[in-house]
Amino acid sequence: MGGKLARLTEPQKKRLRAWLSTPGVSYSEVQQRVKSDFHISISAGALSGFWRRHCVNIPRQPRAQRIHLILELRCDRPVSVLLKR
Repeated sequence: MGGKLARLTEPQKKRLRAWLSTPGVSYSEVQQRVKSDFHISISAGALSGFWRRHCVNIPRQPRAQRIHLILELRCDRPVSVLLKR
C-alpha cells in the first residue's frame, strides 16, 4: 500500500477503519472526516483500496485468464481467444 493512507499512524488507521465500518456512512462523509481530522485529501478509490486491504478479507480474483482454444474453422488454423467474465 502506498500513498497518503500508508502514512497514517496506527490510531488514525483504526479510526478510519471504524468510520468505514459504520453503517450508513458514505465514502464522501469519510473523505470529509479524513480531510478535517487528518488534514489530507483522498479519493474514493483510495478509500475503497483501504477497505479491501484493511476492513474485509476478500480473495483477489484474476483480472482475466488467457485460455487458448483450438477452434475448427474453414481454414483449420488455431485461434487464440480471450474470455472475459
